Amino acid sequence: MKAYTVVLAFCAALIVSNVPSSTQAQQRQPEPPIAGPGCPRAGTKSPRSSQRVPVTFFNGQHREAHLYWVDFNGNSVFYAKINRGQQYQVNSFAGHVWVALNERGRCVSTFAVSPAGGTIGL
Repeated sequence: MKAYTVVLAFCAALIVSNVPSSTQAQQRQPEPPIAGPGCPRAGTKSPRSSQRVPVTFFNGQHREAHLYWVDFNGNSVFYAKINRGQQYQVNSFAGHVWVALNERGRCVSTFAVSPAGGTIGL
């Protein structure tokens, strides 16, 4: 009986440790569309796609870049802050639209994921 209790307690601890924190959940909340020079045109949305594509975003020039996914309704969804020289990997989908903002909040890159995926420089 003691062995089962230990195993159950261990499994419960694993399950609790894999639940996203409220901060992580808040990071994925849609925000209004990003607007300004170099940003996607009004009404831009990510298309529905079933073709999963691995993508790596590499920040080679900006002090920091803030990466947003443009959702199916045209809203911006924050994904990552990428410092210069760093990269961020994500499983996206073909045709999905991403936007990178610099540390001043200006659009520096807007791109749609190609079916081949790969590395995208910011």
